[in-house]
Amino acid sequence: MSNRQDISRFFSDKESTQQLKDKSLSSGIWILIGQIVGHSFYILSIILLARILTPEDYGLVAMVAVLTNFIQMFKDIGLNVATIQSKSINHAQISNLFWYNTLISCILGLIVAGCAPLLAWFYGRAELLGITLALATSFPISGLIIQHVALLQRQLQYKTIAIIQIISIGISIIACLIAAYCGMGYWSLVIHNLGGVIFTTILAFYYCPWIPSLPDRSTSTKHFLRFGGYLTGSNFCEYFSNNIDKIIIGKALNPAALGQYTKAFNLSFLPLRKVCFPLDNLGITTLSRLRDEPERYKNYYSFAQETLVILLVPFFALGITCSKSVFSFFLGQQWLEAAPIFSWFCLLSLATTCTSAAKWLFLSQDRTKTFLYFTLSSASVSILSFLFGIQYGVMGVTICYTAVTILFRTPLLIYLASRAGTIGIREQLQCFIPTLLLSAVIVCLSAGLQYLVNTDSDIGNIGLGLGAYTLTFTAAFFLSRSWHRRISKPTCLLLKKIGLTPPKIFEYTDAS
Repeated sequence: MSNRQDISRFFSDKESTQQLKDKSLSSGIWILIGQIVGHSFYILSIILLARILTPEDYGLVAMVAVLTNFIQMFKDIGLNVATIQSKSINHAQISNLFWYNTLISCILGLIVAGCAPLLAWFYGRAELLGITLALATSFPISGLIIQHVALLQRQLQYKTIAIIQIISIGISIIACLIAAYCGMGYWSLVIHNLGGVIFTTILAFYYCPWIPSLPDRSTSTKHFLRFGGYLTGSNFCEYFSNNIDKIIIGKALNPAALGQYTKAFNLSFLPLRKVCFPLDNLGITTLSRLRDEPERYKNYYSFAQETLVILLVPFFALGITCSKSVFSFFLGQQWLEAAPIFSWFCLLSLATTCTSAAKWLFLSQDRTKTFLYFTLSSASVSILSFLFGIQYGVMGVTICYTAVTILFRTPLLIYLASRAGTIGIREQLQCFIPTLLLSAVIVCLSAGLQYLVNTDSDIGNIGLGLGAYTLTFTAAFFLSRSWHRRISKPTCLLLKKIGLTPPKIFEYTDAS
């Protein structure tokens, strides 16, 4: 009886306002902790493995990863997010979704396994047969816990999820290092992948000991399947549009141009991948709980989007003026051609951050069909911009992509997101316009200081940029009451959550 009551908490929706607020803030902190620790482990493993494994070892696994990363996109078919955002769920519904996920994952695993001989033939490497067959087993294993992790996310148990991720990453890296030291070569990388999947599965079952029942035909799951289908379509459109530019550049130009482009793109989008994107499920979960409380819904969205913009947009602004010095100092002279590309992509990332939480509105309001129409339109226009821009080289693609994002994708996203619910165009603009104006000041001040000082030192130029950033934010904090509130509110919440008393300088008045 006690075990049944313990399991029932994963299906409960009863939480007070304060509980939801506390759990949401704690979850955000734990997501960032998980990202920081996991990324630190990853960098450490790269450093250690680089002295043991050869580029060929990495290349063999990368050949298979092109296929597995693509197939991975269809593994959960959006049913995890469907569980997270649903207003109410029951055991029979989630059991049915569990079996759907399990079946799809097994089918995908068989597809990957079936492609193993083709990959080995296409690349002319017999080793790829074993690698592909081994990695194919990760699909049915990981498919078993899609709904278990979704239940943890639904209850905002991101501390538990962070613990699972950190332990799994740590154990898989240790296993990989041992295998590499034993001379297993590329198989150590396969062990790293499979080890992470296996231990994540074990720990997910341990922390969420829910056991699904057999499929129940009398329980309808059409809503979940429709939601997941539209979301999977949107994810495919985004994946395709985010990768077709690399294919076009690689085909039309040369590997060196593609390398410069890819390096600039990956570095400019790193903050979004490590901060914004991991918070998606948390934002969708919380807003879904607040759907019937318009004022709280609006307050949460505004606070979350505004905080993300304040955290990231000024750094992108800094990247626009300091790109050459950053690439020269940190990456070396051979990457200087990527610096102007990076500047344009910082502008693109700046615009993307301003609407980073808009996706939450579509999914929390069950408007995945509209979101699919948006991603289809956005992908189509982006591809056209790539085909037009490639005529002018890699910078042509970069500028066209950035222009389309700012002039088409961002306005369309804001408009469609405001078509339903309590968040209108005005509320969305209020989340980022003040920070954009402040960032414009940072760009002008940073560029002006670099022009006046005219130093040839990369570290000097970076220092001037950071000085402009610090000076602008300090002036805004002390001279503007609204900016004082914007900075103080998230700072106080964070400090209180980790058990510290905020300094008096951050005191503010806020009725919400």
